[in-house]
Amino acid sequence: YNYRITGSPAQPPYSLYREAYGTPQSYWWQPPVVVTKFDHPELARNYQNQLQFWERRYSAAALWDSTWRRARDFWRFFIGPFLTPALLFPGVLFRHRRLRPWLLVSGIFVLDHATYHAWYPHQSASETVLIVLLLVECWRALRAWQRRRGFGLALSRQLIAAFAAAIVLVSAGHALEPLLPPQTGRIWASLFPEPHPRDLAIQRLERYPGKHLVFVHYGPEHPWYDEWVFNGADIPRSRVVFARMCTPESDAALAQAMGDRDVWIADPGRNLLERIEPAQLPLIATRLRSQSAP
Repeated sequence: YNYRITGSPAQPPYSLYREAYGTPQSYWWQPPVVVTKFDHPELARNYQNQLQFWERRYSAAALWDSTWRRARDFWRFFIGPFLTPALLFPGVLFRHRRLRPWLLVSGIFVLDHATYHAWYPHQSASETVLIVLLLVECWRALRAWQRRRGFGLALSRQLIAAFAAAIVLVSAGHALEPLLPPQTGRIWASLFPEPHPRDLAIQRLERYPGKHLVFVHYGPEHPWYDEWVFNGADIPRSRVVFARMCTPESDAALAQAMGDRDVWIADPGRNLLERIEPAQLPLIATRLRSQSAP
């Protein structure tokens, strides 16, 4: 696979991507990936954003800010309030010899995440079984706490009941959200995200017959991370294809090459999705660029 893509069995495509776009950026103990030329400003902004995070290694305050944010995100995803009491019993992890090898392995993962500027759940996919194992052992110690008086057993049962009740209350709150105060929805907003404008645009286009080619224009204030131009692997059979607006000549050539598709213009910053005739494309593209010029 590597040979077919990069020409070398020892060089994975991932490394070529990093050399071309500079992301993901290096660990803090490594030199940065340096890229000086980009074809699109959004790619340059993404690179500059990650480079700024890498440069946080030079500031103790910035390192602390990154560390607690990563720890917070990890806690939110894997632990949460209902498993947090179990973490009050970490001693069980050191007392049992059978757990010590797993603690050693977990220490390696901790060092790995502690020397990178960000943390995302998928980065801990390989550690999920280990995380669950350690949490279960802490939970067992919680249940055995004050065994004669039954404190730990009662607490563990109450936490499970509270977890189940939270699921019911959040689901009911989301269903009744139109009847509740506006700020209430922030409690469960991360669990029920709003559809992305690109997804809404696809839903609208799929209500029309035939195939569609959407030229996307980004205004100067458009966030670099809000990317619209990506497609499935089988572009010829895709009903909706997104393309970046480049030059009038290349845009017209692409519209001509996909002549069996209706042509649309999308500008996310203006909430614009408009069907046009292919002959209008150069004029509209020039107008949008002039409106976006500083």
